[in-house]
Amino acid sequence: MNGENRGDKRKKILITGGLGFIGSHVAEHFSAQGFEVVCVDNLSRPGPNFVPPDQRNQISPSSSIILDYFRTNLPNIVLYLEDLRNEDKIIQIMQEERPDFIIHAAGQTSAHDSIQEPMLDFENNVVGLLNILNAARLCSPPPKFIYLSTNKVYGTKINSVSLEEMSTRYKLKDPPDGIAETFGVDLCGHTPYGTSKLAGDLYVQEFGASYGIPVLIFRMSCIYGPRQFGLEGQAWISHFVIRALKHQPIQIFGTGKQVRDILHITDLLELFGKAILHLESQSAVFDPSKNVFNIGGGSQNSISLMELLQFLESELNYPITIENHPTRLGDQQLYISDISRAEKIFVWQPQISPREGISTVIEWTQKNLSHF
Repeated sequence: MNGENRGDKRKKILITGGLGFIGSHVAEHFSAQGFEVVCVDNLSRPGPNFVPPDQRNQISPSSSIILDYFRTNLPNIVLYLEDLRNEDKIIQIMQEERPDFIIHAAGQTSAHDSIQEPMLDFENNVVGLLNILNAARLCSPPPKFIYLSTNKVYGTKINSVSLEEMSTRYKLKDPPDGIAETFGVDLCGHTPYGTSKLAGDLYVQEFGASYGIPVLIFRMSCIYGPRQFGLEGQAWISHFVIRALKHQPIQIFGTGKQVRDILHITDLLELFGKAILHLESQSAVFDPSKNVFNIGGGSQNSISLMELLQFLESELNYPITIENHPTRLGDQQLYISDISRAEKIFVWQPQISPREGISTVIEWTQKNLSHF
C-alpha cells in the first residue's frame, strides 16, 4: 500500500517493526514530539497482533490490535504494511520517504523459535536488515540509523563469568557492574537468533564505517511495559503477568534464579530522544567506543525469574503454579548490562524501578486480558 497521511515537511523518522511493542511506542512518542513518522511492518508478530500472510495486504480496523490503535489514535502516522525482505519495495519506500532517521526495531525476536526455524530467523534478522541498510546507503545524504541489537550477541560465554548463587538469584562477582561492550562476542553459543542479531550488529557497524552512515547500536537487555504481548520465548515479564492473571501455570527452565536487568519502555523512549540529538551532532566517522552501547536497566534494575514470581504472588494475592523444566539451549544464567557508557554519552539514567514498572504491566494487562 502507499503511504498515507503525509504532513508538512518536518524531521522524518522511519521505524521498522513500527507496529510491534517497541516500535509502536517509539512511533507514538516521536509523533507527539512533532516528528513526521513513517512505520513499516508486516504484521507477522505472533500473538494478538498477528495477521495471517494471506490477509496482510488487507487494511481492516480489526486486522490487529495495534493497527486498530494506530488508526484510532495516531492517524497522522504513515503506515506501510510491507515486508523488509522485499528489497525492491523497501528501496521504493526509502526513495519516496527520504527519512532523516531510521530506527530498526523489526525482526524475529525469539531465541527458542530461531532454533526451530533458523532460515526464517536469518531471513528476517539479516536479509531484512541488509535491505533497509542498503536502501539507506542509496539515499544522499543517507539517513541516520539506530539498530536495536540484543544481549544475545554475547552468547553463553556470559555463563563463564564468576557467579555466586543466592537464595533467589545468581549474583555477579566479577565484573560487579555488569557486562560491558568490550565483552567478547566470538567463540560462544549464541543460538541462531543471537547469531543473526550479531551478524546484523556487525553489518550496521560496517555500513557506518564503510559508507559514512551515522549509526548507533543498542545491545538491549529486557525491555518491558504496557501494550506488550509476551510469549514463552520472548517478552518474559509480560508473559509471566499474562499467565498469572489467567491462573495458568508458568514454565520455568532451569533453577529460576536466572537474572536479567530490565528497562521500562518509558526510560527507553527518553534514551531515544537523547540518541536522536546525539546523532544530529555526530560526525560520520564510525567509532565503536561512541557508536555501540549496552542498554538496559543496569545492576540497580535487575530481577530473577523467582523474584518476579514472588512479586506477582504478593501483588495478586494468590499462589502461582510453576512447572519446572531443564535449562534450555543457549540460555544465559545471568545478564546485567553495564550501562555506564550510555549514561555518560547520553547523560541518561533509568528512572523507573522494577516494582513500579511491573505494576504498569499488571494494570494494563488486567484491563486488556480479553486479548490474550
